[in-house]
Amino acid sequence: KSKLPKKRNNLRLEYVLPTHVDGKTLGHIKSATDKTTDDEQVLVLSNERITVPELLFSPSILGLKQGGIAEAIAESVKACHPDIQALLVSNIILTGGSSKFPGFEERLKQDLRALIPTDFELNIKTADSKEDASLTAWKGGSMMVKSGAFSKYSVSRQLYNEYGTDACKRKFFWYV
Repeated sequence: KSKLPKKRNNLRLEYVLPTHVDGKTLGHIKSATDKTTDDEQVLVLSNERITVPELLFSPSILGLKQGGIAEAIAESVKACHPDIQALLVSNIILTGGSSKFPGFEERLKQDLRALIPTDFELNIKTADSKEDASLTAWKGGSMMVKSGAFSKYSVSRQLYNEYGTDACKRKFFWYV
């Protein structure tokens, strides 16, 4: 908790939580002049606005012995066939609510650049609008199912239960 008075703490903001009762009242940042009503729940944020997003990049802050998001991406790419690694790094798409954090894309580029080969082009794309970022993955999956391509890129539960990971290897990693 910040020890600075309300008026001097530039990080402090009050967030009015969504009600979820009517499905229409969205969460929003409360201005300093707004009064709180009885039906509002207000979450006061200060340095958490910086430390929580930082955990995505440095989980060791909490004592977790694992890499952050940049390390997870780099390891995922390294686990793929060498012929497609450069292609994957040049086509990273940021999606989800966390991608809305200020400076998220720039920080990811900086951290990831240090972990991938220098001859790989690093290209990170975000949703067209920041409001859309939290729905991008869902919309992409929905489009894939509608296109009829889903069955080409999926393994049935029955097949997986019968063959395990070999079912995936046979279908997707034919070049190995």
